[in-house]
Amino acid sequence: MNNPLPKFDHTAVAVSDARACLRQLRTRLGATVLAGETMDHFRYAVTHLGDQHSGMKLEVVEPHGLQDGFLHRFIRDHGEGAHHITFVVPDLELAINAFHSGGMRVVKQDLQYPPWREAFVAPADAFNIVIQLADTTLDPCLIDSAITGELPDATMIPHAANGRDRRWWKDIRELPGSSPTTMVRTVLGVRNRSRAEYVFGELLGGRKGSGDECWQDFHWGQSTLRIETHPTDRGVLRIELVGRQRTAMSIGSLDLRCVEEPRA
Repeated sequence: MNNPLPKFDHTAVAVSDARACLRQLRTRLGATVLAGETMDHFRYAVTHLGDQHSGMKLEVVEPHGLQDGFLHRFIRDHGEGAHHITFVVPDLELAINAFHSGGMRVVKQDLQYPPWREAFVAPADAFNIVIQLADTTLDPCLIDSAITGELPDATMIPHAANGRDRRWWKDIRELPGSSPTTMVRTVLGVRNRSRAEYVFGELLGGRKGSGDECWQDFHWGQSTLRIETHPTDRGVLRIELVGRQRTAMSIGSLDLRCVEEPRA
């Protein structure tokens, strides 16, 4: 299945203990775990913060296996916190070429497995955060059925060729959760606003929303990325939430912060 429009799929956080992080997300923020799998060097789980009508996805990734994998090195050098943001695009090769034409380096291209092909824009060219680009022959929206319903067949949603243990997180999904808190945006600190607008607006198809001289929102369906202008590229600054309980938490250096209400 070719997806006709780019999609801001999720924000990913790197942690040392994914189970502990997922447990907090579930019990404090009401997150619903939707999918995940174990790879040779890491394992991950994708959560949804919100309900079937609103919210965004937050992925939790932890090192696994070899002691010198890329996530071991990331956490050793930077600590726990935001690791990457992921966009599912209609055609990965076209996206790679567009980023190359824009003067950005695209690395670690893996184009061999149609259910999940991926490449990464280097953080030095991407506002101090890794941008993951991916395409899939499967329906990336099928995972949303697990927000309120049964889990879909794990092989029918986007997955990696060498993934295994695709229900390692299921016991956490079944924990009692708090009232759902809704993730309304990821906030990215950027030095060059015009460059950021080119990347997220022109290359990745974000719809421009509200903004002023200091910030600008881009929307992909119900997912929102806000860019805030700073003297230096800052990477992901925070995750913003709304909820009746006004609950917030931190994941390493990343704050998940409640705001009064989502701004359009």
